[in-house]
Amino acid sequence: MTKAGISVHSLAVVLPSQELKAYLAVQSLFDLWFKRIVSHLRVLLELESRENALNTLSIYIQEFLSMLSTLQEAGLSETVNLADTFFAPGLGPEGTFLKRAIISHLLTCGHSIVLGREASEINVMVATLALLNTPSERKRCRYAIQDKPWPYHHDLCIQGIIKDKDGQTWLPIKEVLCSQFPSTVIDVSTRDVKQSPPFNDHVCRRHDLLTQEIMCLAQEKEDNYYPTREIFQSVDVAESLVHTFLTEVYQLPAICGVRDAFIRQFIRSLESKALTLIKIVEMESNCGRQPLKSNIKKLKQDLGLSLDGDFRIVLATAERLKPGMYMFITGDPKVQNKHVAENLDTF
Repeated sequence: MTKAGISVHSLAVVLPSQELKAYLAVQSLFDLWFKRIVSHLRVLLELESRENALNTLSIYIQEFLSMLSTLQEAGLSETVNLADTFFAPGLGPEGTFLKRAIISHLLTCGHSIVLGREASEINVMVATLALLNTPSERKRCRYAIQDKPWPYHHDLCIQGIIKDKDGQTWLPIKEVLCSQFPSTVIDVSTRDVKQSPPFNDHVCRRHDLLTQEIMCLAQEKEDNYYPTREIFQSVDVAESLVHTFLTEVYQLPAICGVRDAFIRQFIRSLESKALTLIKIVEMESNCGRQPLKSNIKKLKQDLGLSLDGDFRIVLATAERLKPGMYMFITGDPKVQNKHVAENLDTF
């Protein structure tokens, strides 16, 4: 029941048949954005006339189309040229900066924000990280263009953002936390790498923020979000997977696709470990119907991953392959039962 009476509403996306392939490449973005838009529309229809609700809906749609236009103008293709990355011929190791960027990118399930003054510097990092994403995920990545300081758009996998003339960038913290996955923030100017909270914490924060957003809209209150502490934390985790990968990749010749093949093999090795983890968890939990018998320490031993960073990278990869795996293994941070505490204490 709305002010317009009892009614059912639907939203339809109409596009030319020749654009079907382009739509399918970004369908997940449509799903994520429109779920949020529709939840707003349902509340607005209760509070306002249909005309006013649709006017507000038009604003949301325009924001969505603006995001799509940036992908059309500066989006990545499914393949990345090695010459556009830090693995190009003639380039040597970037030290700890590239290592920290890749580690954090993998920990945040392949989602990163790259900041800088020069689009050329930003785009090298964007292309490098995109090598570690799947071809379908690359269609949801965006380069930076020097004269176009686009804002942050939630739920893009990788996006380059140009700093203003004062070297500052405003990131809407709430929008970052409302994205499906946590984010890495890489500043190529200061060579700083930070990341938002881990996935299990991020899921809880996201749920709370989206709920608060709807409640404030329904109660006609201003939705102000002020974090009580610093959201983005520096990356400092012990691992060996990325360290070994970077050491070996630069020892290979950058000709005849040798490095390309090695990078693909590295991704396959992560996915193989992640699939092994998924199968272990499914077997011990009867495909999720029972609590997990093993704690995280035992899982790390079974996988031969002694370092926390290595296990968390594999766990994030498992989440991308089978959504829900991360929360099932680590547990909801809000639920302080004995089983979850035992798991978390082993990190």
